[in-house]
Amino acid sequence: MKRKKSTSHFNTGKTYNSRPRKGGWNPGPLVKWRKINGFSTKEVAESIGVGERQYARYETGRNEPAIITLKKIIDLTGIKPMDLMREIPEEDEE
Repeated sequence: MKRKKSTSHFNTGKTYNSRPRKGGWNPGPLVKWRKINGFSTKEVAESIGVGERQYARYETGRNEPAIITLKKIIDLTGIKPMDLMREIPEEDEE
């Protein structure tokens, strides 16, 4: 069966099945927090009210959490919001 071409996710420029964008969600601190504290992906997923598969996508950077889920992550982990965001590089203007 032939796979359908990726479609744009709203007007963000991000497409399904694409690699993570530069800038935006930074899962590194979340992964580090989970491993240091000895939690499984399933335990964290249940704590923030998402499925384990969806949570795994957050950790790999494939998906970015919705604002309400991001707040749950921050409340659970104590990670500063700005630590979970990548700086968006400014494009050179000519």
